[in-house]
This record gives sequence, C-alpha cells and structure tokens, in this order.
Amino acid sequence: MTIIQANDLIALFKRMAREHWHYEWGKAKEGAVDCSGAFVYAFKELGGLTLPHGSNALVRNCAREASKTRLHGDKVAR
Repeated sequence: MTIIQANDLIALFKRMAREHWHYEWGKAKEGAVDCSGAFVYAFKELGGLTLPHGSNALVRNCAREASKTRLHGDKVAR
C-alpha cells in the first residue's frame, strides 16, 4: 500500500505555488492544473498512483459508502 504523507503533499503544493503554476480547466500536468488535476498530479508524483480526473470520477471510482453507523453516509476513500 502506498502512503502519501500530508507534509509531502503540502510541500508539493507550496512548490507549485512558488513556481507560479496556473489554473487550466481539464489539466493535470506540470505547470497547469485544475482543482482535481492538482490532486491527480500530486498523487502520481508522490506515490506513483493514477487517479481518475474530475470530482465525479474520483467519487465514483475511489470512494465507497460508509455504513451509517460509522460516518452517517459520508464518502470515504478505500
């Protein structure tokens, strides 16, 4: 199992800001990302993980319903 540390994720996002990465809809590449693309890029860069692009695809493919006794129906990552 690949574990990505929060500090590594924060450091990567800070580097992206220092390097003036810009927002571009539908992108997940060096220098240009959209909201979910930032996470797609980060997880690939830090953990070699391939995530689907887009919030709907992330929820559909990377989340499952938790039992109501655990989280009252919230989504949680596998």
